[in-house]
Amino acid sequence: MSFKGLFAANGTNGPWDNFNTGSGASGFGIFTSPSNDYILVEYSVDGAAYSQLIAFFGNNIAAGVPPTTGKSLQEDTNGDFIGDGTRLTQAFTEFTKAIPGTANGTAHTLKLRIRVFSNGGSEEWAIDNFRILETVASAPEIDVQGNGVSIIDGDATPTTTDHTDFGNQSVCSGTITRTYTIANSGSGSLTVSSVAISGTNAADFTVTAFPASTVAAAGTTTFQVTFNPSAAGTRSATITVNNNDANESVYDFAIEGTGVDPEVDVQGNGISIADGDVSPFVNDHTDFGNQDLCNGSVLRTFTIKNTGTATLTLANPSISGTNAADFSVTANPSNSIAAAGSTTFQVKFDPSTPGVKTATITFTNNDCNEATYDFAIQGTSIDGTPNADAPANVTSCGPYALPALTVGNYFTGSGGSGTALSAGNTISTSQTLFVYAVNGACSNEHSFAITINTPTTWYLDADNDGYYVSTASACTSPGAGYNQTATSSGDCNDNDNTIHAAQAYYVDADHDGYGTGGIVMLCSLTAPFGFSVNNSDC
Repeated sequence: MSFKGLFAANGTNGPWDNFNTGSGASGFGIFTSPSNDYILVEYSVDGAAYSQLIAFFGNNIAAGVPPTTGKSLQEDTNGDFIGDGTRLTQAFTEFTKAIPGTANGTAHTLKLRIRVFSNGGSEEWAIDNFRILETVASAPEIDVQGNGVSIIDGDATPTTTDHTDFGNQSVCSGTITRTYTIANSGSGSLTVSSVAISGTNAADFTVTAFPASTVAAAGTTTFQVTFNPSAAGTRSATITVNNNDANESVYDFAIEGTGVDPEVDVQGNGISIADGDVSPFVNDHTDFGNQDLCNGSVLRTFTIKNTGTATLTLANPSISGTNAADFSVTANPSNSIAAAGSTTFQVKFDPSTPGVKTATITFTNNDCNEATYDFAIQGTSIDGTPNADAPANVTSCGPYALPALTVGNYFTGSGGSGTALSAGNTISTSQTLFVYAVNGACSNEHSFAITINTPTTWYLDADNDGYYVSTASACTSPGAGYNQTATSSGDCNDNDNTIHAAQAYYVDADHDGYGTGGIVMLCSLTAPFGFSVNNSDC
């Protein structure tokens, strides 16, 4: 500890007397003599006897011999009770003295007393502003600040105000860097030996710029920490600044940041479809099921959800793969989805040929681990094309009646054009007809030719003698014995070309070759017994 005080004295109107001989302690009894003038400051530590701290005496060297300075009052610097040091004047002079026995860091009881003696009424003196000061050794004092706000040693509550809370940062891209200031508000140099990061998510924080190793009193230095989250959610750690501050040598405080990211989830029929899924499934609508090739299409709605903590942005879906042409996006999703939001898009399956059809749906987005989201889709096209009846070509002798059909209808033109005909309708002229069947967008057709021939007269002339026994109307020979060359009818025996008309035979009773009377007509060139072709028998 130390003493400070202001002292002033004036000997203009009368000298400060000193009759000490300079012989040291033996002359100290002079203090009790009315002939000596002085100002004394004495101290006592912890009840001990008072000791002299500072003394002012007249400056004469020999007793009773006035000095040339006019017996002014001066500090006794060597303890001989004679003023030889700084002379007191009418202006205040400040004196500082260390108080022995009052070491720093130890409690003491200190007493001070002031004694002044003037042996005449003309000496003037004054004292003022006495102080007791604790002498503090030179020492550093660390203060760490973020964003201009002090962060207390041991702080366990990160906040954005002092930048101990780094706020939100995308896991996918980018970082946040905070700058911290180390201020030395002490009187000694501050030594910074290290800045380290520890704790649960220490790997997500990095010291990217280190402070100076020495910071002068009242000086500052800075260091930087970068936050690069490896996962979503709150990421926490502790910064430790090791230094030579006596009571804050391990200066630490908690930091944290929040990793944020969009997270895409595609659902069909309320069921999540994994990114890269290659196994279409009816339950999640990636398998569109069976669809009649001829009738309509299948429409599926898919939902895109953002289950993350940042906005999800995406491009419109596209369809690729072997049978991409059989699928189409008929309604696109929104291109921006807030956290916890969703949007939908629709895909239509409209096959062009029968069979299993496969494709892949793909869309890009800003989810860093599913930036290209794709999954397989498929549908099965059932061939509903009708199998129209296919009648054989017909050749008809005369009008032809159309038979009943199992599948399809008769038309005079292709593709269901021309005149529609029904079973039982009679066709009288040669032409080509079409059997046309339709099922939705699918159709099937077969054609066949009908040839109508005109019938002619045919004669039954088996013996080919030019005489026929009957006629028939036909386009071709009705059978054996028919020709179209016979000219006369009435052949009585079509099996014998030697006879065609019946002969008259007469009864020849006497068998003389001549007959008479009864007549019989026979288809024979030979007269039967008892008959003759001659009827002149008398």
